[in-house]
Amino acid sequence: MAKSRGRKFAEITTPTNGVFDIASVPTITNAKLQNSAMTLAGSSVSLGGTGVADTDALSEGSSNLYFTDARVQTFLGGGTLAGNVVVPDNRSIYLGSDSDFRMIHNTTNTQLINATGALQITSNGGFAVTGAATFSSTITATGNIVGTLGTAAQPNITSLGTLTALTVDNITIDGTEIDLSSGDLTLDVAGDIILDADGGDVDLKDGGTTYAHLSKSSNDFFITNPISDGDILLRGNDGGSFIAALTLDMSTGGTAYFADDVRLTDNHAVRLGTDGDIVFYHDNSNGFLESAGNFTLDVAGDIILDAAGNDVIFKDTGTTFGQITNDSGNMIIYNAGSQMLKGLSSGSNAQFIGNVGIGVTPEAWHSGWKALQIGPTGFVGSYQIGNTDITALGSNVYSDGSYRHIETDEAVIYKQQNGEHIFDVSSSGSAGSVINWRNAMTIDNSGHVGIGVTPPAQDFGKYLTVNTANLIGNDTSGGYVGANQYYDGAWKYQVAAGSSLISFENDGDVTIRQAASGSANGVITYSENFKVDRANAYIQATGASQVRLTLGSTGTPGTNTANWIRGNSNLLQFNTAGGNYNWEVSGNTKMTLTSSGLFGVGSHTPDTAVHIQGSGHQRLKIQSTGSFSDLQFKSADSTTQWILFNDSTSGNNSGVIKYNHSDNSMRFRINDVDDRLVIDSNGTASFGGHINTSSSSNITAGAHSYNTTSGVVHYGATGRTFMDFYYDSYGAEIILLNNRVSGGLASVLQYRTNSVVEGTIRGSGSGLEFSNNSDYRKKKDIRDLTGSLDVINSLQPRLYKYREGFGKPTRDFVGFIAHEIQEKMPNLVDEEKDAVYTQTDIDGGVTDVSVGDPKYQTVSYSANEMITRLVGAIQEQQELIETLQAEVKALKGE
Repeated sequence: MAKSRGRKFAEITTPTNGVFDIASVPTITNAKLQNSAMTLAGSSVSLGGTGVADTDALSEGSSNLYFTDARVQTFLGGGTLAGNVVVPDNRSIYLGSDSDFRMIHNTTNTQLINATGALQITSNGGFAVTGAATFSSTITATGNIVGTLGTAAQPNITSLGTLTALTVDNITIDGTEIDLSSGDLTLDVAGDIILDADGGDVDLKDGGTTYAHLSKSSNDFFITNPISDGDILLRGNDGGSFIAALTLDMSTGGTAYFADDVRLTDNHAVRLGTDGDIVFYHDNSNGFLESAGNFTLDVAGDIILDAAGNDVIFKDTGTTFGQITNDSGNMIIYNAGSQMLKGLSSGSNAQFIGNVGIGVTPEAWHSGWKALQIGPTGFVGSYQIGNTDITALGSNVYSDGSYRHIETDEAVIYKQQNGEHIFDVSSSGSAGSVINWRNAMTIDNSGHVGIGVTPPAQDFGKYLTVNTANLIGNDTSGGYVGANQYYDGAWKYQVAAGSSLISFENDGDVTIRQAASGSANGVITYSENFKVDRANAYIQATGASQVRLTLGSTGTPGTNTANWIRGNSNLLQFNTAGGNYNWEVSGNTKMTLTSSGLFGVGSHTPDTAVHIQGSGHQRLKIQSTGSFSDLQFKSADSTTQWILFNDSTSGNNSGVIKYNHSDNSMRFRINDVDDRLVIDSNGTASFGGHINTSSSSNITAGAHSYNTTSGVVHYGATGRTFMDFYYDSYGAEIILLNNRVSGGLASVLQYRTNSVVEGTIRGSGSGLEFSNNSDYRKKKDIRDLTGSLDVINSLQPRLYKYREGFGKPTRDFVGFIAHEIQEKMPNLVDEEKDAVYTQTDIDGGVTDVSVGDPKYQTVSYSANEMITRLVGAIQEQQELIETLQAEVKALKGE
């Protein structure tokens, strides 16, 4: 209730609908709200009026509003509030007679809600929004929008002025660039979208990389993909699927690939070539393929011509010169309107209607001939008129009723005529001239052969008659080659002369028979003088008690002045005309028997009974297929037998092996010195009375070469023995010592210095054991060893692999490093770390090394010091254990 100086003249209570209606209370005139703020506890207050006069302070009530000055006026005429109007959250202030405009704060956001008409904000000084502004509908600006719109998506901005440097979220318009860090950008206009680039270029980019370039050059428009080998595709949607209708493949220089047909309307052409020399088009009725020059079809598969009208026609400037026709499934080829080649119904056969030339125009052949001419002069043909049937093969010949030369040269023809084979030849004649044939050979239909003549009529097997005197034939007994004979139940002379006959018999034998001269048609009596017997594999020459094979032209055949091999009764004899017998291989003499009876192998001039000579290793080999083979030297008396060795610079006795019958000894003479080696009758061998071990003599077993070949060598100068072997197997016993006493004892290896034993490897039934000298009588200054545990603890066991080149397996090894042991037990290591061989070492007798080669250190793991140190370490450790055990017992009170 409002009071005037303590008097309540009006009271406004909270209505049920939450709205205070001041118009329903009495009019308050000349009222003034003097407090700095007015708190309204209700849901809403509607204020009106133009102003009020001064009044007393507002008092009383937390939920009711009281005016204590009687001079309160209504707000309907306007007024001024000197303080703030505070409305709590979720309470509204309504303006307008129908409460059309409302202000409210909902604890988070403040809303201006206009129910009707437009919400107009007019400010002479501008309108500033310092926070984010959200517009759910259209914003219309009659002036310029300057500044930043902080909303990412504004699809409906209508500008009547100019938008300068407009940024909406992360879209920036700044004269040259629109950037969008994420999402899509949509341009949706009622009219056209026009890109007007005065620079002539429009680039499309992805992540800063240009993938398309649109440009103008003069009046030309370019579409460019600047990415190397990047293709250009024109795509569309076909029933929901994207189709690349056109692909320009830039990796192949711009090859165009169409996904389907390329269609042009009638009378519009596809032109290929810079000048459009190749043209494809359709003129409403027919299709045309035209080329200004040559046209080549080059395909990896087949070229198929499919003409439903049955004809494929070939023209030259409109004039038909050839045609291919389908005749009920058969192909006919026409030339100049006439049939040239016809395919037959079987499919694989063809018929040439006329004569054919391959590489040549065929001659004007007689109508009875059907010929295939090959090249300038060859032909294959067939002739048939009446009873004459000819199939022929010829060279430089054709027939127009007479056989004629094609060109100036010889001619030849082979005819199969009426069952006969006829071979005719002709000497050279001029082109077109009639040929004068000469029969070269005829085989008649009985199988008889005539060379230069008509085959003989005698019916003895099959014959080949050459001129008038020679015959080849065969019967059930074999075949024959002879001169001056024929057979009509008996062998007879063809002419009055001698005859000879070679028989190839059906058992594989070959015989030569001869007959003296007889009269023509007379019976021949042959003598068999020579036979090759297949079954027994020998050659037989008979006819006399002595048959000779004379070789060469020296001397008189049949006498000893000629070279011959003779069968004389039961003897086989060889004779020369006075020279040597030489046995040759590939034209080179390998053995010689001189006229003096000296025999040389490899020597042309032997000087002893048997002389073997050659440039390489010469060997005399005696091999028996039985139990024994022997080389025996036997003299006429019981003195001495010799084997001598010499060369071109030494005498005949420079090397000798001899058997001395007087004492039954074998003795060796070397370098003209007797008895270098003597083996007596008891088998004892002595080398010059002893085995020489002087500084210049060594004993070698095998072709020993250090680290290269296997063997054993004892160097006499130093007393050293080297042994090389090549094994990788536990089964290879390099040195095998076999004690035939079961369980026996032996010192298999003993080392001495000045004849005093220092160490021994002993063998027994239990195996091998090592024994070193340790007698107290050889020792002095004996003391207890200490510090062994520290020495052993200082050793560093290692895991390692060997480097390449040492022939070691590639697995891991365990052990020590030599120089690390050397630091604590130097006597166990034999060389200094990183030592190399010097010339002094080599001069002192070291072999097979060079100056600078490494001296690899070795460790004597079995030496006395290692074993003694291990024992001492165990003892010291045991003392430490016992001490610790005593301390433990003391701590436990035991």
